[in-house]
Amino acid sequence: MSDGVLGRRLAGIVGERFVLERDTELLVYNSDGLPGYRRRPRLAVFPGTRDEAIAVVRALADAKAPFVPRGAGTGLSGGALADNVVLLGMHRLKRVISIDPENRRATVEPGVVNLALNRLVAPLGLLYAPDPSSEAACTIGGNIAENAVGPHCLKYGVTLNHVHAITAILPDGDIVRLGAEVGESDGYDLLGAFIGSEGCFGVALDVTVRLTPRPQSVRTMLADFLTVDEAARVTSAIVASVGGGGVSRTTAVGAAGESTYRRTRSSTSRTDRSCAAIRRASALCASASPRLSSARAWPAWIRSSVRSC
Repeated sequence: MSDGVLGRRLAGIVGERFVLERDTELLVYNSDGLPGYRRRPRLAVFPGTRDEAIAVVRALADAKAPFVPRGAGTGLSGGALADNVVLLGMHRLKRVISIDPENRRATVEPGVVNLALNRLVAPLGLLYAPDPSSEAACTIGGNIAENAVGPHCLKYGVTLNHVHAITAILPDGDIVRLGAEVGESDGYDLLGAFIGSEGCFGVALDVTVRLTPRPQSVRTMLADFLTVDEAARVTSAIVASVGGGGVSRTTAVGAAGESTYRRTRSSTSRTDRSCAAIRRASALCASASPRLSSARAWPAWIRSSVRSC
């Protein structure tokens, strides 16, 4: 089927405005968050409802047209790039279907942005923990496709650990339910296989996620190191000393003169214990000579500041 015929068929489902075919229109979809690697889609289509998404996938299956689903395009792995195939953008499906604070669950469409969900559940004392460092832009569907990880995974785990169930449409147009809202589903772990498959197994239509109690306090700690080896040894010692019981956010260890940040999120008493463990680990592993970083005027030893969550 020619691009023009396929484009008109898809436009009949989602409207002409939401089918892109010209080079200038597709330019922004040639890459994800890593712009050095580019691939041009054959065309792009953006359904706005669940029914439209189902109809689009079934139309593509009928036309035997390969496609690649895409969320916000903030990933860095190339999972959302469509190399001369149809790009299926799911970011318009952004409805929060239900929130169950008692059972700490929420069911959302794949285009819901992480931060939008967290703003909704924050007054309930809850949060959706995965944060791939693009919380303000990335979508739940993209998290699912990439099994997204970020600084929170040290404490909370990856996206797979926060998904109860997914309703998905397979490339042939069949709709399946993976996982279970309560307990474990029987048979093979198809939910685990689907999460992180980069859309190769299908497209999520709705996702039931696990919500986590919000931390009661936050401590931000910073330490400067003069060598990568020194920073790596301190980081390993900190992880071993606190055992994940309070440390939830860590940036990558920087090069000489750069900084390693740690935020501990827990109750105040546990936070204080974690801070003390970090100081002990740093004292054992770091250089005994306090110095100032050449990049910023931070003390070489650990400076702790307290702020509310």
